[in-house]
Amino acid sequence: MARPKKDQAACAEERLIDAFWELLRDRQLRAITVRTIVEKAGVNRGTFYYHFADIDSLIHCALERELVTKHSLIHEMLLLVSGSIDEIPPEEANRHMHRTALLIQRGGTERVIDEIMDIAINVWQAALCPNGEALNEQTTLFVRYNISGIVGMFSSFARNENPPEFSTIANFQKWNAVNTVEAICKLQGVQKEEVLQRIQTALNISSQE
Repeated sequence: MARPKKDQAACAEERLIDAFWELLRDRQLRAITVRTIVEKAGVNRGTFYYHFADIDSLIHCALERELVTKHSLIHEMLLLVSGSIDEIPPEEANRHMHRTALLIQRGGTERVIDEIMDIAINVWQAALCPNGEALNEQTTLFVRYNISGIVGMFSSFARNENPPEFSTIANFQKWNAVNTVEAICKLQGVQKEEVLQRIQTALNISSQE
């Protein structure tokens, strides 16, 4: 099979991921298969397996985009910490919150939440431990506790016919992000100024990509 061109490959990958999110709107995660995804995306199975090893790898990629890419949930939390709240597009934040909540609601397994936890812990480890050392147990527990609360909040918003305005959520997230950084820096024994500098550097780099 001929190797697809770069732009064509990127387009097909986006279509597969978008198809996954569309299917998730009206069915449980366990009911989504390779067949339903490729039919929704309008591609063949070979295209699916060119991009993803299996359903799990697609879910991981789809979720990671909502958590760690530019204007994703984790990225937006870092923006809040750095004081750059005006840089966050409300429509982007709402999409990420809705998709994250939807995936949890439709998944029904600890695997989905565990993946969110793993991504969040990896992000914080990169910010707190630039030399590759591990987070200590107390820091890890705090991050898991904090992320559980955020995930639960987003899930409740998804079920609520009248969720709070984005500005209200953003103000709470700013307060939570600042307090979270202070707490985990203390638990990890790292100076907050150093972590904020690393975060700002990472944001500057990502804005140039």
